[in-house]
Amino acid sequence: MHTHTPRPTALWRRTLALLLTTPLAALALAVPAQADTQPQPVPLDQISASGSYDSAPEACRGSADATDCLTWTVVVPDSLAAEDGKVTFTVEADSQPGQWSWACPSSSRVAGTATFWSPDNQTGAPTALASADLSDNAELRYGLYGDKVASIDTVECSPEHLTVTVKADFSYQTEGSYLELAIGTTVHAPGAGERAYDFAPEVIASTRTASVTPTATVRKKDAAAAQVGVATSRVEDAGAASGTGAFAIELRNESASALTDFTVSPAVTTGPATLTSLSCDLSPYGGQVVTDADPADGLSLDSGDASVPSGQTVSCRADLTGVVGRNTVTTSVTAGGETFTGTYVDDRPVTTTAVTAESPTTQVESMGTGADGSPRNYVAFTYTVTFTNTTDAAGRTSQVVLRPQVPAGLSLAGAWVEWQWQEGTFKPFSDFLTPGEDGSLRLPNETALFASSTHTVSVTAYYDIDVAAVTAAGGWDKLGACVAGDPTTGLSTDVDIASGPGIEATTHTTCTAVTRPEGQ
Repeated sequence: MHTHTPRPTALWRRTLALLLTTPLAALALAVPAQADTQPQPVPLDQISASGSYDSAPEACRGSADATDCLTWTVVVPDSLAAEDGKVTFTVEADSQPGQWSWACPSSSRVAGTATFWSPDNQTGAPTALASADLSDNAELRYGLYGDKVASIDTVECSPEHLTVTVKADFSYQTEGSYLELAIGTTVHAPGAGERAYDFAPEVIASTRTASVTPTATVRKKDAAAAQVGVATSRVEDAGAASGTGAFAIELRNESASALTDFTVSPAVTTGPATLTSLSCDLSPYGGQVVTDADPADGLSLDSGDASVPSGQTVSCRADLTGVVGRNTVTTSVTAGGETFTGTYVDDRPVTTTAVTAESPTTQVESMGTGADGSPRNYVAFTYTVTFTNTTDAAGRTSQVVLRPQVPAGLSLAGAWVEWQWQEGTFKPFSDFLTPGEDGSLRLPNETALFASSTHTVSVTAYYDIDVAAVTAAGGWDKLGACVAGDPTTGLSTDVDIASGPGIEATTHTTCTAVTRPEGQ
């Protein structure tokens, strides 16, 4: 069982968000013309409507009916919720006869997706927390416990009219969260020419006395107008020097006309990275392989005599240096008086590690007597394993293996382990670990590491000690002192840190001396 309190601390919210996140390697975002896969800025004090038309697919500018072209979006922000964070709202809308209709796989489902967005605690950028299809009784859940943030109560769908009722719960989310409904349609004989589509849903919220009717208009461009899809992807180079990188840029002519007289210009928009060169292969289209390796005034290439037919792709490559932390590069393609963009993200966390003993010495403690009446004693000492992310890019911790030395007269019982972040007192896990067959202990602590944060694992090792055996073996001199480089002294442990994103593999050694009991 787990419980919540309204508006949890920033630490807890951040932890929940990172438990859902993904992937820390460089992320490439393809941005097709007229369609944006990234969340857009939304008014956070009112219900809003917007739309998009993706005319890249040939069917979306053809003479027959087509789906996956026109999408309408309704956004409900958390500012409309009641004091308990909850709100129920209904969206009703007619289609536009002869222009477009609702895409209904069934009478209780409409094509599209409901997505719950919550601001990232580090950057403030909207992050998708949960999503679901737009169908009766669909639920938006997230996290380890499957917490529900919204549900689709009912959907009544026909080509001419749509009604969707949604229940949302913003009570445990970061301020500025919102629910987005992206609703699919069928366009009727869109044709090659320019056309405008209109949307005017009526939205009724349980926290408002009157309904609102936001409006949106989307213009489909003429098929012959310039239209370029810009996609980026990471170039893997095993021999690349640290802090360098490269990404591929693909420019796809999504117009019915040839693409000519265009320029390609990447620019770093976030982070310390520097672009060093840009090259494009225009030779398949009557041009040349062109390169700009002089970043002093920014990198840019012209198409020259190249003419790229409809549906064809131009391949380019950009090289980077100084890639540390969060880096975003926006590539702009200017053609026909318009600019089309694609975004490449390269996140490179840099994480340092350390191992610190809580005390230089420990002493023998009594556990009473055993079944045979002989005294039982133990030794315990504590040390911490620390991961520190020194950048503004989110990272992860890596695998940790503890390899304790066990002197004669002692046996390792195990270790009590607690994971915690140094900010706040939140401790997500604790466990007692016993040694494996080789005497090592493997910490299952790989987890998200926030930007510019520290993650600490506290380890308390417990040894059974036969005091008489240590005395008889003359072992107290060795146990009573820690000598650097000599693992036979004190209670010494090697801590192996595995490599990971921004983490170098290394071994730290910690040692704690054992105070000799009086009379021994």
